[in-house]
Amino acid sequence: MRTSRLATLTAAVQWIVGVAAATAVVLLFTLEGADPPSTTSAVSAAALADGAEIYARQCASCHGNIGEGGLGPALAGSVVARYPDPRDQATVVATGRLGMPGFSSSLSDDEIAAVVAFTRSGLR
Repeated sequence: MRTSRLATLTAAVQWIVGVAAATAVVLLFTLEGADPPSTTSAVSAAALADGAEIYARQCASCHGNIGEGGLGPALAGSVVARYPDPRDQATVVATGRLGMPGFSSSLSDDEIAAVVAFTRSGLR
């Protein structure tokens, strides 16, 4: 009786491991080469245009007209890698970091969100 329970349990565990391995392989090949999800898909064209204007007025003097860097670090092509979660980037814009001043007293939350969206999609 114990032997049959052990055999049943062993077969169940082997089945579960096999299903998990097959699922992992399917997911691996399904996701290979897929683009990461867009962080700005819900951002309107108007918000991006607002973000571009705010960037030109508030950010370009340090980060460069096209995000190439200068007094501040380059943002073009690197900001998403540096801040995978746009909320973290918005916190830096609002509160500042190292030599960068915070903009929470001069920009609204919507304006900060717009400039974050622009730097994530408009600076490539």
